[in-house]
Amino acid sequence: MERGDYATTPGSALGKTFDWDPAIPGYVESADSGAPRNGERFLLYAISQRTGLPSVPVAPIGYVDLTAPAPAPAPDSSGTGVTLVGRPADGAPDTTYASYSVAAGAASATTLVGFVTDGTTRLELAVRSDSTTTPGALTVISAIAVPTQNVQVSESVTVSGGDTARMTTDLRLTSEGETVRATGDVTIDTTSRLGSGQMTVSVNDCAFATITLGGPDLVFDPAPGVTLSTEDETTLRALFSTSFELYGTERLLLLRRGGTTS
Repeated sequence: MERGDYATTPGSALGKTFDWDPAIPGYVESADSGAPRNGERFLLYAISQRTGLPSVPVAPIGYVDLTAPAPAPAPDSSGTGVTLVGRPADGAPDTTYASYSVAAGAASATTLVGFVTDGTTRLELAVRSDSTTTPGALTVISAIAVPTQNVQVSESVTVSGGDTARMTTDLRLTSEGETVRATGDVTIDTTSRLGSGQMTVSVNDCAFATITLGGPDLVFDPAPGVTLSTEDETTLRALFSTSFELYGTERLLLLRRGGTTS
């Protein structure tokens, strides 16, 4: 979807629905109703693996509503809204898979608040991104909760550098009274995609293991008195990957704010 101007959409486009026209190919305004009055609705389709475009014949599988901030005394007091809805082919009720708002605040800060779900497990999100905490770097602080599983995740990531990017991470995961914390400093060559660094893992403030990146695979070193099982190493590998994937996903959600790249 090429349209990124939804937050500044002319009044004539508000309340409109757009569907895919394979002949163009591209989105065109349709006569369908249901779009939000202060935004636009884009129908979503299954994607062809061959072309990367909606499969033909097109069949909607859902839609995304993009809404502009409501008028307010402070222009940034309400955020641009994104709502992603899936529409089952069997006529079952629609499912809202994501609903969040992205708002620009003072001092180059951007916030995201809302939720995402796979239809079963719901993640509550609160993310703040700014470039003022550390000069020459971008800091993203996030809090995630899974209420049905009594799980809380928090992460603070600071990324700096150009061709060689440095990522400093502090990730905490709390569940059933146990807190796992992973702190690390990893440097990545953005050209070769090769990285090096370490991440230290503790459980309830007790040292557990060190994860080292710098060879063909991750290396896991247990803390004194700790014996790592195969399952432990699998968990540590997942924890290491999660710290990067979480940051990447949040940056993707924050990437467009009001139609401009942040």
